[in-house]
Amino acid sequence: MPNDPLNSESISHITQTFWGTMAATSLSVVETLPVRTEFQEGVSGTVEIRGAWAGSVVLHASRSLAVSTACVLLEKETPEITVEECFDAIQESTNIIAGGIKRLLPSICKLAIPAMSGCSALVPKALPPAALVTLFTSSAGDLCVMVVPEHVST
Repeated sequence: MPNDPLNSESISHITQTFWGTMAATSLSVVETLPVRTEFQEGVSGTVEIRGAWAGSVVLHASRSLAVSTACVLLEKETPEITVEECFDAIQESTNIIAGGIKRLLPSICKLAIPAMSGCSALVPKALPPAALVTLFTSSAGDLCVMVVPEHVST
């Protein structure tokens, strides 16, 4: 749908506004993520949305972006940041991004509690059908935001 408010531009705006305002990080939208030798693992957050629209919002953050985000949100120095604090920072980020995306959807939708995990790649090798994928890079690290509608069989 051409007038669909849920598109790459709206996802970019929500994500860049959050990271710029709350995490003091300027994210740039990119077509492909740069190959970074320091990327070994990252943090993944998923929030399910149920109601008039059903699906998920998934964030995959590089470890360096997770650490940087935790530093700003928790007002701590890098050596003080724990793995749990990285997960907490990306969990909160996922929840806020999902909340912004929810505002673009039909009014009768509810967010679930974010589920967290580690990830070994920022962009999954097999993307779900109809997934809206937006990639970001910054001096702090890389990010992949996916909005995945629930598959509806016809």
